[in-house]
Amino acid sequence: MKLIIRTFFSILILLYGTNCANQSQPTGGPKDETAPKLLSTVPQNGQVNYKGKVVALTFDEDIITANAKQQLVITPLIDQEYTIKYKKRTAQVILSEPLKENTTYTFNFREAIKDITEGNVPENLKIAFSTGSYLDSLHISGNITSLFTTAPEKEVTIALYKAKDTLDVFNSPPLYLTTSAEDGSYLIENIKNDDYLLYAYGDSNKNLKLEVSSESYGFIADTLSLTKNIDSLNIALQNLDISTFKLQSARTNSHYYILKFNKYVMDYTLSTSGVDTLYSQLYNNNKAIRIYNTLPIRDSLAMYITASDSIQQTIQDTLYLQFEKSERKKEAFKSNVSNGQLRESGTQTTAKATITFSKPIIAFREDSIYIEVDSLRSIFLAKDKGFSWNENYTELTLDTALEASLFAPVIDTVEIRPRPKLLFAATSFQSADGEPSIAMSSDLPFVNEENFSKIDNAIIDTEEEHYILQLIESKTEKVVREYIDPTVINAARLRPGSYRIRILVDSNGNGRWDPGNMYDRIMAEPILFYQNEEGQEEIVLRENWEISDIQIKF
Repeated sequence: MKLIIRTFFSILILLYGTNCANQSQPTGGPKDETAPKLLSTVPQNGQVNYKGKVVALTFDEDIITANAKQQLVITPLIDQEYTIKYKKRTAQVILSEPLKENTTYTFNFREAIKDITEGNVPENLKIAFSTGSYLDSLHISGNITSLFTTAPEKEVTIALYKAKDTLDVFNSPPLYLTTSAEDGSYLIENIKNDDYLLYAYGDSNKNLKLEVSSESYGFIADTLSLTKNIDSLNIALQNLDISTFKLQSARTNSHYYILKFNKYVMDYTLSTSGVDTLYSQLYNNNKAIRIYNTLPIRDSLAMYITASDSIQQTIQDTLYLQFEKSERKKEAFKSNVSNGQLRESGTQTTAKATITFSKPIIAFREDSIYIEVDSLRSIFLAKDKGFSWNENYTELTLDTALEASLFAPVIDTVEIRPRPKLLFAATSFQSADGEPSIAMSSDLPFVNEENFSKIDNAIIDTEEEHYILQLIESKTEKVVREYIDPTVINAARLRPGSYRIRILVDSNGNGRWDPGNMYDRIMAEPILFYQNEEGQEEIVLRENWEISDIQIKF
């Protein structure tokens, strides 16, 4: 009996050890960094008159597929079903029906196939063949970049459509396509001689169509008559909602009259007969206009509206403005002071600050705004008139030059530097809802001009008549200075850092840069960047640093 029990346990231990051995992976040895080598294909690369329904690739080692249908790009695009299978060293694309006759096809597998051990991907894995007697061999290539930064754009879909076809980027997948590489470059090969339209777009939902309200895009305006290879077809992308601009609703809502739009409102004007000012503001991410009840309206009042979006689509309409009594609580009236400082330069000190409000301001008491130098000295700003409002009276900018002696230190046994504050007494402002502001204060730290940098006497050399020049912080891409049609640039009080100079060419001379219109195949107006003699765009400014006599040529 004991012998039987010992034998039973011995068999169990042997089986357990065998199972563990079967489940373990071999260890040791160098890491496999070699991608699978393609040994053969069916059909062969460049083969003509292929009539089969299977495309097969055989490698020198075992492979697996990964997101194969998402990775495989077949051009021209096919509309039939197919499956992708792999077994050991072979991968197969199995078509449900024969391919179209007398057509050159390219199967680009991108990263669909990897080795089974380390996931190494064969480089540039694609084959081209023809179902007819001739292999199309034309190609186009170029680079995809961001229009506003010139940075390369990767994983962008580049699409070719027949010029005379009713199918286009808005409603159908393309005939030929590829995606841009890490460096923004692209290549479409084995294209048939014909006339095409070329687009590029960030196909985030992978449906091979441009979503005009959410995806970045670019295009070549001219029709490509493809009779020879074309290189350097570079496309710059912009992210702009180009859907049709619509006024969705216009109605009374609580205390306000609200206009709602389907997209971002770039600019608008409101007017009524016999009324000087309508107080309004954009809100809800600039997709709505709120109009305040500051008019003695008993019934309704005709109001004329003109609104435009970012591609200059314009809405013009006549609406009837009316308000209703409401017991609903109004939104809180808020205010904020930012960017407060005292800039020192010689005998002059400039007080600067920005005051923003959550609602338009209809009344403003200048005599209640002052700088408290210390407990004994205050400077009232009413006489200096250093105030400016934005168009909708929701932002007030203070920029007042004062004598530096007003901020002289109090001298006793020690010199004590004052710590000024900008103060706003309660009720200094009244909102369009009739609410008074609360008291506000903000520190005004001294900032010495020596802490800044400047660009002096930058000469513009161009044959362009109209343009907008922008000085941009490289890190934040924030526009810190903007000039219209300058001939010389002098930019003082720049914070130390790295900058770029962007030029927006106003080709049509309408006083602004236009982003073009994809529907009408009108290209965006040119955007250029200044480069020095070494081809560098960055301008590096250090503290108390000056760069002078540079030439901005375009």
